[in-house]
Amino acid sequence: MNSPVPFIVCYPRSGSTLLRLMLDAHPAMAIPPETMFNEIFQLARAAPPAAELPQAVLGAMTASQRWNDLHVSADALRGAFAQMGAAFSVAEGLRAFYRLYAANHGKTRFGDKTPGHIFWIPTIAELLPEAVFVHIVRDGRDIAASMRQLWFGPGNDIPALAESWLKWLNAGFEAGAAYPGRYLEVRYEELVERPEPVLRSVLAFIDLPFDAAVLRHHERAAERIAELGELLEADGRLFATREAHRSIHQRTLEPPNEEQVGRFRRDLTAAEIADFESIAKPMLSRLRYIQ
Repeated sequence: MNSPVPFIVCYPRSGSTLLRLMLDAHPAMAIPPETMFNEIFQLARAAPPAAELPQAVLGAMTASQRWNDLHVSADALRGAFAQMGAAFSVAEGLRAFYRLYAANHGKTRFGDKTPGHIFWIPTIAELLPEAVFVHIVRDGRDIAASMRQLWFGPGNDIPALAESWLKWLNAGFEAGAAYPGRYLEVRYEELVERPEPVLRSVLAFIDLPFDAAVLRHHERAAERIAELGELLEADGRLFATREAHRSIHQRTLEPPNEEQVGRFRRDLTAAEIADFESIAKPMLSRLRYIQ
């Protein structure tokens, strides 16, 4: 039986890069930057003819907006696909990619960190029986404070951000109900305030022994973040420069910072907090962020 493959999912700015780098620091585990393999999951649903499938999967992988961040050779992947012959499938194509990525980093285990895959959990779960899902949850008001000045997201439209946060969270919670043995919820606040017990629980969930290296992710974070390049739109237009792409992960270059918990109290106005809570208060209460 294949070892568990963790898929880290969440609403953006919830700490997925932090958790990815922590797990990636484990001597056995390699987790790439965002893969954004949505097209592959769409392909799995479409079920093209078997003869066309290897090239279709390769094309979908290399068409990902994040392909150049992954540093996997398309030729090596094509060769791995060819070796499978008639045994090739979308699932085997995904496994081949992750194995190559892990091997490039001298690791034997692998995972995925793509927040938007939260909407593809049912498809991923069906494709890869070994897939498990780690859903990071963070106070949406802190996310609003973190996200509104960035080059992606709804900007200063606090109500739109609250609605979006609810949509993503509910997708994760529905998956948790559908795949209870394959789903783990992690609170961002606990991860930064008490990293060791949280990481011990995550590692136990994915069947890896604890290694203290996961508490020192920042020692090699700069090397991993340096792998990120510019982001292009599907038509080739520039979406984000290399510098902008890397800048959103600057805090991961340091040990977890508890000052990021509750930052909305410093960074949002009372009116903005009220706007967010007017839409999301029931969820904030359910998650015990407010009484």
